[in-house]
Amino acid sequence: MVAKMFAPLFALFIITSHASSVDANDTTATQATFLGVRGNGSSNVPSTPTVAPELEMTSAAMEATLANLMLGKMDGQFGATPMGGSVKQIERILTRTMMPKVVGAHKADQAQLNRLANEVSKCGSTKNSALRKSYPSSKYYFRMSRSHKSCRNVEAVRYTSKTACLAKKRALYSVKVWRCKHFAALSRKYGTQKDNRAIMTKAGAEKVETYLVRVSNTVCGRHVHGTKGQLNRKGGWGGGLPNSMLDKYLHSKVACANAKKDIQCKEA
Repeated sequence: MVAKMFAPLFALFIITSHASSVDANDTTATQATFLGVRGNGSSNVPSTPTVAPELEMTSAAMEATLANLMLGKMDGQFGATPMGGSVKQIERILTRTMMPKVVGAHKADQAQLNRLANEVSKCGSTKNSALRKSYPSSKYYFRMSRSHKSCRNVEAVRYTSKTACLAKKRALYSVKVWRCKHFAALSRKYGTQKDNRAIMTKAGAEKVETYLVRVSNTVCGRHVHGTKGQLNRKGGWGGGLPNSMLDKYLHSKVACANAKKDIQCKEA
């Protein structure tokens, strides 16, 4: 793997070495041709230099060469070349600087992965242990769930009844407030001497019959028995006529008392 990673770099050095060898051969061939022309006018040097078979390398052979180089099997071959020192320097950088860092980073990553895997495993075991401990409680929960549901249904009915009761109570309270306020106002009106004196005071131009009818209707109530008392009608509360001051007062008093009783029954 390392050989494949650094194959381009070593290929560059090998190609450079190969180019140097080819340039040297071209120079020698050119010199020989030149000397041949100057010497006897004939040339036995081929027009195109040939490359030695051992310099022709395939990709697989190059990778094998790099692998051998990293394993230290080619020290003797490169030591005698101009590239021997550079290759040694590159080898030292790779083996002493780069590879330890790569290996160290790999070990750190692997340690991190191992730690996280242990944490995940620990989480799973903790979850399983908690589930085992909760099994009795969950079993009891599911067994009581049926009773809980029926209880919730009863609570729903009771809550609905309570809501309706509170609404009824608010309505009764409003009725009680209105009726008792009306009774209080009626009591103040009929119990004030000033107002009663104004009712009994005769106006200057008021006729006697008109005055008596007004006072009788206001104080005694509505005459329902006819102008001569020939009709049999039901009277008002208190023994008088209907709609008299006493009749109105007693009706209002009883209405206030009944309203208070109704709301007390709802509160109980």
